[in-house]
Amino acid sequence: MKKIVLFITIFCIPFFGIAQTTAEKKVTNNAWDFNVTPYLWMSSLKGDMTVLRKDVPIDLQFTDEIISNLKMVGMIHAEAKHNRLSIMLDASYANLEAKGQLKNTIRDHSVGLKIKQTVVEGGLGYSFVKVSDFTMDALAGARYFNMNSETKFNGNEISNRDFNFVEPYVGMRFKNDWGKWAVGARIDVGGFGVGSEISYKYNALVAYKFTDLFGLTIGYQSYKPNYQDTLFKYNIGNEGFLLGFIFNL
Repeated sequence: MKKIVLFITIFCIPFFGIAQTTAEKKVTNNAWDFNVTPYLWMSSLKGDMTVLRKDVPIDLQFTDEIISNLKMVGMIHAEAKHNRLSIMLDASYANLEAKGQLKNTIRDHSVGLKIKQTVVEGGLGYSFVKVSDFTMDALAGARYFNMNSETKFNGNEISNRDFNFVEPYVGMRFKNDWGKWAVGARIDVGGFGVGSEISYKYNALVAYKFTDLFGLTIGYQSYKPNYQDTLFKYNIGNEGFLLGFIFNL
């Protein structure tokens, strides 16, 4: 818990400065609306990957165990909106460790997995429904996924693999405002054999606006790519609660 509090404090200091500077400038009549949201994604890892031509289940929850093995993490979402058009950028990086068991052999074997994962997503949104404070957007864009995985088998390193891909995605999202409160949700599907075989991402969020410059959002998010080639398969999803700080610039 101390690591989480420290991370939130350090990561958000620069953005408090941005918000303060923007307030002092008092920029008005800007045709574009901008917001930046650094966030903490309390993500677990669940799925399976191929080791020695066998599927190894991975199930690592966001508990003290994963926090103690978390080396570095950073997430940020930025968006610019003009009338019905939105331009979005989302980036996340995590460096952590996972452990699993390889069963259905003569004896069980321990498998250790060190993961460095980077996901950068860019996209466009268009509000095809806009009624009062309710909007529904169509989304399209691309995601870059990079994974460096070091696998140990019974304590011995058996592979050190780095792979990456770029995949397209399409999806939808909605948002509804009630004064200082807002709710929203998003779902998209990607890959289609380009990059990953198939992937999906969804989230559901609740936001509260303290001032015109600053707000808070909480919710739940999941992203799971299914990537495979002739010798390797990666089918591990990230999912969990998130906490973000919204800065309207």
